[in-house]
Amino acid sequence: DELRVTGPCFCKFLAKPHMAGVLIGKQGSAIAEFEMITRCQMQISSEGSYFPGTQERIVIVGGSFLALQECLVHILVRLRGLVVPAHADRALALKLVVPSSAVS
Repeated sequence: DELRVTGPCFCKFLAKPHMAGVLIGKQGSAIAEFEMITRCQMQISSEGSYFPGTQERIVIVGGSFLALQECLVHILVRLRGLVVPAHADRALALKLVVPSSAVS
């Protein structure tokens, strides 16, 4: 069966400062590209504004289910480029932010 989702969908995750920089791009060019290609909206917390108890910035992506899915693929491909060739066998991991009610 096909998954049917109505309304906007959102994904919230954490990004280390260097990852956030890659997602933002020079003068916001990467965010603009993600938004143009996928029709999603992306927001990243300002520099120095971290998720409580971490040194990681907050990334929120929103759009239709299919657009969000496509945007997350583009994000992962872009971030995969950060992996040092000597550690290419390591998995890329993102920390999703979910409400505590969703995990109880």
